[in-house]
Amino acid sequence: MTNTAPNISKQDDVTVITLSPTDQSFDEEGLEQVTRVILDVVQTANPRWVVIDMSQKTFFASSLIAVLTQGWKQMKDRDDGKFVISGLTPFGAEVISAARLDRVWDIYPTLDEAVQALSSS
Repeated sequence: MTNTAPNISKQDDVTVITLSPTDQSFDEEGLEQVTRVILDVVQTANPRWVVIDMSQKTFFASSLIAVLTQGWKQMKDRDDGKFVISGLTPFGAEVISAARLDRVWDIYPTLDEAVQALSSS
């Protein structure tokens, strides 16, 4: 099995989840692992500012969008939380746009721009 675990880091007061490029379409176990990580970070990040860095994902399926939506909904329920996406590839931007999620999620071209926006909020 290829390691699909996202990398978690901190930049300023922002928690960054960088999705792994090694597996472009998750098997069931990989998807469960990504789901656990994202939902755990959304619950425990302090402050509750989370960036999902998609810059290494050249392809992803609707199953990942479902996981991101779960994380976003949990974060949205918190008054002090903010959940943003950064680094979408052209394919990723097209998928997110087709799902009309670019109307509900804050999306930044780069991780640095996302972190800066959250740090200044």
